[in-house]
Amino acid sequence: MRRLIIASAVALVGLFPIAATALTGSVASASPSASPTYSPVPLDLANLINNSSSGISLSTHFEQTLLDASGNYWVDTTDGKLIEISGSAPHVSIGYIDVGGSLFDAVAGPNDQLFIINQGSSSCPVEVISVAPSNLTLNQSTLQFSLGTGPTCITPLAGNSFGSSSSYSITSDGANIFFTQDTNQSGISGGNSTLWMINPNTLVATPYPLSVSIDQAMTVAGGYLFAGSSSHNRVYQFKLSGMSGALNTPVDTYTVSGSGSLGDFQYVTAPAGASYSNELWFVREFTGQVGYVPVASSPSANTIAGTDYQVAGAPNSETESMTLDPATNNLWIASGNVNGISFPNVSFGYFNPGSLPTSGTINPTFVNTPNNVSLSADDFVLENGNPTYFDNSPLNALTKTDNVGGKTLDSQSFNFTINPSIASTSPINGYGSYELIDPMPTGITVTGVSAPMVIPLGQSIAKWNCTRSKTTSTAGGVGTVKCYLFTSPTTQFVAGTQLPPITITAYTTGTAGVPITNTATLSNFLPINLCGAPESFNVNSAQNAPPTCVVAPAVSASDTITPYSAPVTPPAAPSVILTKTAAQPIVSPGGIDSFTIAGAFTGNINAPATVTDTLPTGLSLDGTPSITGSGFASASCSTAGNTVTCTLVPSVTGVSSPAIGIVTVPVSVNSTATGAITNTATVSDPGDNISPVSAQATITVTAPPVAASASASSAPTTTVAPKVITVPSTHTGEPWSAVTYWWLLSSLGLAGTILIFPVGRLKKKA
Repeated sequence: MRRLIIASAVALVGLFPIAATALTGSVASASPSASPTYSPVPLDLANLINNSSSGISLSTHFEQTLLDASGNYWVDTTDGKLIEISGSAPHVSIGYIDVGGSLFDAVAGPNDQLFIINQGSSSCPVEVISVAPSNLTLNQSTLQFSLGTGPTCITPLAGNSFGSSSSYSITSDGANIFFTQDTNQSGISGGNSTLWMINPNTLVATPYPLSVSIDQAMTVAGGYLFAGSSSHNRVYQFKLSGMSGALNTPVDTYTVSGSGSLGDFQYVTAPAGASYSNELWFVREFTGQVGYVPVASSPSANTIAGTDYQVAGAPNSETESMTLDPATNNLWIASGNVNGISFPNVSFGYFNPGSLPTSGTINPTFVNTPNNVSLSADDFVLENGNPTYFDNSPLNALTKTDNVGGKTLDSQSFNFTINPSIASTSPINGYGSYELIDPMPTGITVTGVSAPMVIPLGQSIAKWNCTRSKTTSTAGGVGTVKCYLFTSPTTQFVAGTQLPPITITAYTTGTAGVPITNTATLSNFLPINLCGAPESFNVNSAQNAPPTCVVAPAVSASDTITPYSAPVTPPAAPSVILTKTAAQPIVSPGGIDSFTIAGAFTGNINAPATVTDTLPTGLSLDGTPSITGSGFASASCSTAGNTVTCTLVPSVTGVSSPAIGIVTVPVSVNSTATGAITNTATVSDPGDNISPVSAQATITVTAPPVAASASASSAPTTTVAPKVITVPSTHTGEPWSAVTYWWLLSSLGLAGTILIFPVGRLKKKA
């Protein structure tokens, strides 16, 4: 942990403006938060954890988290890594810098500079790294940044040295950077420890000797330095404007009586009219204790007693890290998987200084992170008042559409189609079970819900189990749809996997022309009883999954319907046509053939479709079926025995009037087959309310003709008498020439005919 919180309301003004409320224990004036609702925010490191070259794993010890000028997060690790995480949801890790050494506390400086304590270097206790985009080059394969310049080591003022003492805490007052060492590095007699002040422009550190022995905890607030004693039972206060190169003594000393090292100082400014004064709060590391000292309004070398509390109700045994929300003055602590120690999850608890007993025990309100994906929350920051933690979770996606183009006649029935999926950008495989809740808004009444599609999960299948209520929903309409999809603990879905679509039938009773927006939410949790869910939790239960069961952040999707009092023409309902032909209508027994299946959908298709061809008796598959030219996002065919199944999957946003494609099914004809064989293919798309459509092709199996035998036959022969034709002479009385007779026979097809012509007329001319 060993973290320093900047404790001035203007600590980062002009440096990292967003960080002033998210990263620091800034001075704040606010009333205690009344019945707030908080939800921990995941900072997802799966991209780096799943990249073996990064060296970042589930056991990495994460330390200080900061925001840069662009709003992105940076977190350092004790094994020398500096990681950048997107400041925009879903907060996915971008890349890392391999600084080396052992990084602990850090603070933001001007000009996109980070000042980081490096305990792995005795000669360079503070390294300065520019995270300006112009100084970073990302290797897209390894996700490692290379630096244009740096890191740069600060240097001690001439005549001084840093020595070998480790440093843990570093902070800023908005103008200078401060860090401490528990040894006297100034050479001034009587010094026991050292405060160093770094000029962020020259990177030169000036030493100020302290007369007391201090340890790790330190912060700067209201013009004062507060430092914990090495004995952990005192807090010393020094006035910064009075610091000099000579020996510096505290202006006030505060005593505390708890056990454990002091850490994470948080300076809380009491709002006007509050029942408490300005206070300096701290956490006792690893002991389940917190405490504070009341800050003197006019320091005068007093010794003032502080107060320690025991934390009650922490879900896990380890309690560490403290962060102030300056907007509410709520103080947050973390319990569980905080400092690289393995717990099922991280729990965050908050309390307000204005509502505590004078001593004894406090009972923070705890909120939980998902089981088995939270990696750490050491030195956590707040995003819009919500605690952040590092995790390794999948990302889900959800879309919602209607079948009437967003317009419908009042009281006319229509459908919502909801498509849940594992996001294509999910850094890890999806897993766990899923819950979809869709409360109808004012003006919409639900009449039915169906989710007929199933997906294979090894030897079993998964199917939504859906119910609908008929009472007024939390959104004001009539009816709430709840669907649950339960899976085994070992089931995983790769990124981009589409879960079965859900169809909701409804009608409107709203005001004509006034749009109505309906929102569904998909939650992802661990299976029953694996995270403390009660035995009675089931699809008919009114309760939601316990918060400790959450696997991935919930996602929502909306669709808007505008009712009309006059009829409107809705878009035509989607439909499909299918054709089937045989390459050879006639084939011999034992021969080969192939069938071609084709077709197309009309309208917007949002759900997966299937084409099924079960070969009839007499035919067998003779090769691998194929599909080409499909208009769907993905199309593939598989076989099981003599059944061919082609799966057509649209994109997450649907596809308009897609072609099925050309499905080719090669077959062989059984050697004993005969006669007509009819083969039927069917296309199904229940998710889009399309009735199954079939197409047939028939082939005829016949034996080839038998050739005549060349052997002698005992059948009697018949002698046909030749035709006799009398050929007259020419009109001259002279007979035709022999050539003329031959031409005549050939032309008339009279071969074998006896020609009779006048005798004596065939003679040479004189």
